[in-house]
Amino acid sequence: MLAEDAILPWLEKHSDQIEMRGSPGCFNLWRNDGGLSWVKAWPAVADSRLHLTVDCAAKLLTWHPEYAGRYWFAAVDAYEECRHSNATSAGSHSCDILRAHNQTIGTEGTGHEATPPFVLRALYGRQHVKIVLTLRNPVDRLETAFWFHKQFWSAKSPTSAGMHAYAVEQVEAFHKCATAHGPRRCAFLFERLGAEQATVFWHCNHLIRGLYWPFVAEWAAAFGDGRGMHVLRVEDLLDEPQLAGRKLSDFLGLAASAVPLPTLRSYASAHAASLNVSCCGGGRGPPEPMLVATRELLRNFYSPFNVQLARLLREPAFERWA
Repeated sequence: MLAEDAILPWLEKHSDQIEMRGSPGCFNLWRNDGGLSWVKAWPAVADSRLHLTVDCAAKLLTWHPEYAGRYWFAAVDAYEECRHSNATSAGSHSCDILRAHNQTIGTEGTGHEATPPFVLRALYGRQHVKIVLTLRNPVDRLETAFWFHKQFWSAKSPTSAGMHAYAVEQVEAFHKCATAHGPRRCAFLFERLGAEQATVFWHCNHLIRGLYWPFVAEWAAAFGDGRGMHVLRVEDLLDEPQLAGRKLSDFLGLAASAVPLPTLRSYASAHAASLNVSCCGGGRGPPEPMLVATRELLRNFYSPFNVQLARLLREPAFERWA
């Protein structure tokens, strides 16, 4: 949400060098005709402008089984094939869907090559693709998610205490999963890893979306050779627009005149405004400030992932989120 506030005005300002396009089909990118409709949205072009999309950015940056466009479908297909081939007259079979995932695109199979970044690389190659990732402070992101989604604040109560209860529950559930399965596997497959994870409130989905590192690592492996991927903090886009604009221009190979970013509201004010927005109607009253204990809990949870992200990108700014 805030990334689009920051980067869309900059992209649209340079329409002489950049063409923005929609990309239908992203919600079913890995299934049926979704991939075909996505590819057809990007025919060959004769002019020299960059052709960019920001559609469904969150769906592509982080993914897990319950997303539309989920790569879990590959395992479902393998599981169904196994089930039909091994069904007994009583209807029983020995097939396991998580085992099918491991054998097709998981730990026992082709592994990383089947995650969305590698699917996109297979579609478009590596030479002419540039990926821009804009990430925001993960603690702030979870705070926005709690107040934005009615299913969170209505279940836990629209108070700072409710936010704290939600955060404690999510952090404890993810730590328990990571102890059993490892953090990367829990980030990708949380609710598919067992009955215990399947019953966790909303499957830790928004806590997982702020992890960043395991997902960015996939994009870096697919496109991040120093020329194909550029990662920015939303804070820097909003609070340091001149520097961020220059870095974006250099990365995209734009003319020098395309440096400035528009002056927008500060990150702090944009974040504060995001807490007053609800996706599903009102009824909760104004958001309450996050408790110090909640902020410390979330900072401690995200800190090791931020450190790994900073090391992956060789950019200390991401570690300073802690």
